Amino acid sequence: MGRDTRGRIFSNVTVFNGLSFERGQSLLIDSKGQAFWGPTSNYKPSTVADQENIDATGMTVTPSFHDTHTHLLSYASNFQTYDIGLEEFSEQVFIKLLRRAAYDQENSSLVRVSGMDRYFTNTNSNFQVDKDLLDEALPDRPLRIQTRSGHAHVLNSAAMRLAGIGESTDEPEGVTFQRRLSDGELNGVFLEAGEYLDGRLPKIDQCDLEKGLAKALNTIHAKGINDVTDATHINDFSRYEFLSECIRKYAPNMKLQFMPGFNSIRDFLDLGMKYKSQHNGVSLGPVKLMVTDSHGSIYPDKNTLKEMVRESHRFGFPVAIHSVQMNSTDIILEILGNDRFAGDRIEHASELRDDQIQKISEMSLNVSAQPSFIYERGDGYLNSDSASRIDKLYRLKSLLFAGVIVGVSSDCPVTDPNPMNTIYSAVTRRTSTGAIVNIEERVSICEALQMLTTNNVTLAGLNWGTKWMDKNLLLIDKDLDTCLSHEILEADVSWITEFD
Repeated sequence: MGRDTRGRIFSNVTVFNGLSFERGQSLLIDSKGQAFWGPTSNYKPSTVADQENIDATGMTVTPSFHDTHTHLLSYASNFQTYDIGLEEFSEQVFIKLLRRAAYDQENSSLVRVSGMDRYFTNTNSNFQVDKDLLDEALPDRPLRIQTRSGHAHVLNSAAMRLAGIGESTDEPEGVTFQRRLSDGELNGVFLEAGEYLDGRLPKIDQCDLEKGLAKALNTIHAKGINDVTDATHINDFSRYEFLSECIRKYAPNMKLQFMPGFNSIRDFLDLGMKYKSQHNGVSLGPVKLMVTDSHGSIYPDKNTLKEMVRESHRFGFPVAIHSVQMNSTDIILEILGNDRFAGDRIEHASELRDDQIQKISEMSLNVSAQPSFIYERGDGYLNSDSASRIDKLYRLKSLLFAGVIVGVSSDCPVTDPNPMNTIYSAVTRRTSTGAIVNIEERVSICEALQMLTTNNVTLAGLNWGTKWMDKNLLLIDKDLDTCLSHEILEADVSWITEFD
């Protein structure tokens, strides 16, 4: 992870200082690993005679990135499943992929497939992904498909039997069992059922999960991310211990903020741990609350959510509330309007009206958004959503203009934890095919970098202080201040310093 750059000077580089670009700079790393920077003219040959001089013309130095919304164990699990990918495929290709997944996992009691879009927009519209199709592909072995978002699953009949789910099984609160319109029978599609199914189906072996997490941390760090927030609503103390130990073993220089789930707050408090408590480089963050409406109504209901917010605040924790659609955001804003706590934030806020943006600003709420959804999923939005809804998507410019602190993140494994994709999406508003999504909400390259660095640090409740060069530094092989937009996606990121 990185290379030793002590005793080197990077000349003629563009420096992003956390707020703006400074061109024609030189970055000096002394023999003790301390970083200094200033105009190249200040570094005369006589004053840096012992330094190896590297011409960094056309490159950018920036603080390392912070991803303020990830799901690390889900990402780790994906390294132990068959990723079917987001490319569009036919029914026969889909069946072949499922059978290939079964072959690759021949010794597993449950065939696991991941990577599909929640709404299956990567499938040909002539077929439906349901239990019957999965039975055709794999009639005898249990098969579980988890979509990239984690909000939808599809099981074949064997997996439903293994999970003990039948036509008369009670539907848990907040979970939706989809049924066929023709006869009302279960079609194998389950919404918001991840935790429910985890309790009924075989889990990934702990040793394999640890291997996956080591790969996940290495992948994230290699992309220039040194600080990560895990925003999983079922986070408990056992997950905290597991992640802490893996950070210590595999990524000791990385920092993790861990959002506890609401049902586990008391467990942490009983151990003397409170908001911002730290152990093994892992700190406790806001309480993560999940608000969904995939089954036709808001879950949890307003009164329950109000009590969860009140209880979290009473114990000294801000809340980070998942909200994608405008109707759930309305409820959240009503509740937080009467019960605010410093550090409260909304996760996603994918759709926003003008009046909601104004309320978010007036209430000093923070927002963690995922513009990379535009690049990876934008074509699906354009094909399925009305123009009025498209105009409400990922309103970064409007939020910043209203004075809201907006951080950006990947929501990995929902999207690839690649900051270059995030920057490109925020700046161009282009999908992977080049289509435009709500161009009025594009931001500048400087604003995108600020959201990935300074804003994300603020969002996470951390404090860099005024000397940002005391933090880990990255060298990007493009001058982000002047490069063409397509070059952002081509940019290579490497570590040049790593300090604690």
